[in-house]
Amino acid sequence: MGWALILLAGCAAPALVPYSTEGVPLALVPATLGGITDARGPFRARFCQAAGVADSPADCERLLPRLSGEGSAAPGPDPAETRLRRVLFVPGLWSDCVRRLTATEKLLDEAFAKAGWRFAVVNVDGTSSSEGNAGRLRDAVLDDPGEPGDTVLIGHSKGVVDILVALEAHSEMHARVAAVVAMAGAVGGSPLAAKAPRALITAVRNTPGLTCQKGDGRALESLDPQTRRDWLARHPLPEGIRFYSLVAYPAPERISRGLATSHGLLSRIDARNDGQLLAHDQVIPGSTLLGYVNADHWAIATEVSEALHGIPRRIANHNDFPRGALLRAILAQVVADMEQAALSDTRPSSARPGAATTH
Repeated sequence: MGWALILLAGCAAPALVPYSTEGVPLALVPATLGGITDARGPFRARFCQAAGVADSPADCERLLPRLSGEGSAAPGPDPAETRLRRVLFVPGLWSDCVRRLTATEKLLDEAFAKAGWRFAVVNVDGTSSSEGNAGRLRDAVLDDPGEPGDTVLIGHSKGVVDILVALEAHSEMHARVAAVVAMAGAVGGSPLAAKAPRALITAVRNTPGLTCQKGDGRALESLDPQTRRDWLARHPLPEGIRFYSLVAYPAPERISRGLATSHGLLSRIDARNDGQLLAHDQVIPGSTLLGYVNADHWAIATEVSEALHGIPRRIANHNDFPRGALLRAILAQVVADMEQAALSDTRPSSARPGAATTH
């Protein structure tokens, strides 16, 4: 979700989620009872293969923890043909401010170029609301020439909120977008954002060495849990687009120094958090659950530049993770699911399998 909510230690009240009668009714239930499709088994097989640990289940489980109820599955061959040709990556809070401190764009570009995909990072405003960024996302999707259904949107942290809001505001995007993937997505918001002083936006913008754009400054409001849950209750996901969720689920020893304080604050609610988001708030309702990653909020999607030494390296001291393999596995799963769906659509209706919550 960004680099600066670690400043909240002195601002947080004892109760991160205070008593309130406001907001929509909530229920915390097992994923498959909440409309989630469980694809952890096939995704594990694809990731272990891509990461080179397919022959070492213990090594794979250190990277991709196995929660109860996960089935086993072979990945199968990757489809040779797909209409998917483009990936747009949407970063999160403060993303433009710290862009020069990371090598994320270079990592992603190399990972996708090898697979023949076109790739771009959407230049969203890291301090603006999701509504403020919706137009930028719409332009990024539609201004590039291509074919219907050729684009996968991958959102990290607030980036996936920006995606969901843009899809609701601009229905003309739907025909181009085949799938949306949340990587540690701030789908349900963060209790940290609810407690953050709004002056934090100004403080970050004025920090020497950071280069933030001047947007509407309402990014934290977009990450308020009540705002996010109310929005989800009013806006069903658009049909015809596949949605996926990948959860950052680090062991305590995998939390970087810079996220230790915020991890401790969120642990007052649930220790299963990535230093910025609770695990269950990272899942898009009605999506396909890919898995749980032993990486903190930064490590799952942000590559700290190897050229940097000093503060960035010291605070992101657990930034190592095979992100290239993770991205290849994500796209392989999306492509395979779409091929399977296409094959199902060509069968006689009597031969089509019924809906299922696992595959």
